[in-house]
Parts: sequence; structure tokens; C-alpha cells
Amino acid sequence: RMLVDNRGTGRTAEEPLWSPDARTIYFKGHDALGRAEFWAEPLAGGRPQLLIRFDDLSRPSLRPEWSIGGGRMYFTVNDRQSDIWVMEAIPK
Repeated sequence: RMLVDNRGTGRTAEEPLWSPDARTIYFKGHDALGRAEFWAEPLAGGRPQLLIRFDDLSRPSLRPEWSIGGGRMYFTVNDRQSDIWVMEAIPK
């Protein structure tokens, strides 16, 4: 079944990852303005939940690689340094 239908929204959905319990798919994407976003979609159904969006276009997250583990998300934010940001993911 189709999990994400972004037709006509200008959004992308890319780099999906399974949650450790295999009940959720997390994915990274970009909105119509190019802002990076992370989403969670439960496999049982329902709408995707926006977890975070990078509103500051001067600090984009352009690289497709990212990971989850130990209740955290790991991703890069592009500026002129090699920073790695960590976010704690707390299930609801």
C-alpha cells in the first residue's frame, strides 16, 4: 500500500527507516521551500506526523543519510562545518 502520497504538494519523501519495534516508518523529506523535514507514519494507519522541520534555510539538512537508534535521530545540518545534531525521540 502507498504510505505517503505527496502528489501536488511540492514535498518529497525519501530515506525511509523502520522503527526498532517495526510499527512506524520514519522518513526524511523536503517541503516546497526546500526545508528538511522528518516524519513518522504508523503502519497501523493514520496520517504522517511531522516530527521536525528546519525553518532556517541558512542551515539546511541536505544530505540524505540519517539514522535512528537508542531513542535518538542522527542527521547533518549543512553550514560550513561538519556538525552532527542529535534529537531525542520520545514515543507518544
